[in-house]
Amino acid sequence: MLLRSPKSLSVLALSFAALAALGARCPIGLDAQAFVELHDAGVDRYVGRFQPSASWPIGAWTEYRFDTQDGDGPVCLDGTPFAVYTQTRDPSRVAVYFTGGGACWSGMPSCAARVSPTPPDATGIFADSYVTESGETIENPLADWSVMVVGNCDGSFFGGDNDVVDPSFAWGGVRHHRGVRNATAALDLAHELFPQAGKVLLAGTSAGAYGVLGIVPLIARFEWLNTTRLYLFADSGAAVYNLAETEDVAARAADWGFAQFYPESCTGCAADAQPAELFSWLLDRDGQVRASLYTTDGDLFLRYYLRLATQAEYRELLLSVHDPIQAAFPDRYARFIVSGSEAHAVLPYDAFYQAEIHGTPLYRWMRDFLEQSPGVGGGDQDPQGSGSDPGSSWVDLVEEWIPVP
Repeated sequence: MLLRSPKSLSVLALSFAALAALGARCPIGLDAQAFVELHDAGVDRYVGRFQPSASWPIGAWTEYRFDTQDGDGPVCLDGTPFAVYTQTRDPSRVAVYFTGGGACWSGMPSCAARVSPTPPDATGIFADSYVTESGETIENPLADWSVMVVGNCDGSFFGGDNDVVDPSFAWGGVRHHRGVRNATAALDLAHELFPQAGKVLLAGTSAGAYGVLGIVPLIARFEWLNTTRLYLFADSGAAVYNLAETEDVAARAADWGFAQFYPESCTGCAADAQPAELFSWLLDRDGQVRASLYTTDGDLFLRYYLRLATQAEYRELLLSVHDPIQAAFPDRYARFIVSGSEAHAVLPYDAFYQAEIHGTPLYRWMRDFLEQSPGVGGGDQDPQGSGSDPGSSWVDLVEEWIPVP
């Protein structure tokens, strides 16, 4: 039996109480049986176990560096300390942003081994506003949100919990894939700083986006329970694998150990299946989750990791996995898929204000996404509503095929 923290055990007790009182499903949020399954799989294994060892201001940000616990705690791939950066604004609305950083497995040594030593630049979602070439000022939809930036240095899409002896690894010969510990440490701190948050946006770019469509929201439910609305925004990381590359599939599973966290009722979840199966399971079991995906259909960076030579191959993979999910949850999951481009990542860049499909700019699409209530189609002003808000730009936008120049 795995040990659990007192915080984790209290969460489990609450879920059992809800299960007894309400039956198999709670009317709002993650259902009680899902809580039990996630606990049994160890998703809450590290909840309440890690604390920052130091913090200090860096301009408008505060850096928190975590105690490595003699190597058993949250650490980067090379064993160095893990860190996050925070800005406090409105404590009722919190964005936890998981940065990109590549991925590493046997045969693919292309990831960040240490956390960034500086907070993000004041661009993209980290700027208060953006001024266009014509002089128009566009307000950032997250300008008044409190923000945490989670350093990406685990090489496992925030989903690993394993150490790998690798003589070819230049920084010590052992790869520490501590993604689950790192994500849990960050979310523990976010909950400690903002315990009354009514809205939590879990956003991520690239490898961070894979985490946001993976285990990250499952851990977050053990932090804020069902009292908080969860919004997921995946930027240029669609939780898809090229399953034809069987050596890569097997190496990721063996090196990262992510499959141990799959809940029992996720029958499509497997080490050799699409990681988006877990995302689909979450939408099915948690009626208070709302999700968005941004990507280009020729993303050169992702095609490198997936070993896909052409735009057509990536687009086919992307749509084959995500079309059924969007069709199953049309009121709670929408995509913004740009064609004819090989660009990668928008949230931390000015491209966030420049991307558009059919006259709908991405920044407005995100704003409307965040203003609607998870679990219903209407806006916050009508939490019992149904159907889509006729004034919202947050609809599924998949641009028609445009060949990459």
